Amino acid sequence: MRASILADRYAIALREAIAEPSKLEAAAQALNAISAAYLAEPQLRFVLGNSALDKASRIQVLDKVMQVFNTPTPVLNLMHALIDRNRMSLLTLIATQFE
Repeated sequence: MRASILADRYAIALREAIAEPSKLEAAAQALNAISAAYLAEPQLRFVLGNSALDKASRIQVLDKVMQVFNTPTPVLNLMHALIDRNRMSLLTLIATQFE
């Protein structure tokens, strides 16, 4: 399946998971900040995107990053799903589609 189609699906699911329209902006800001950090930091990309590494360790690193950005719960859940499904490479596309 094409990456853009998957990214669309994740972005739509995130939008649907956020019940209050007023929280969409906070989710978009958090998602964009996380995406920017992911692109800017090769070590972060390596850890989060490397399916050969222990999933629990990757989630632990992800959770620490999420704390820095004060990430809303739906975005945190999305990020965990991306780790679980080894689809972190879709993060920037999802952020773009969510906007």
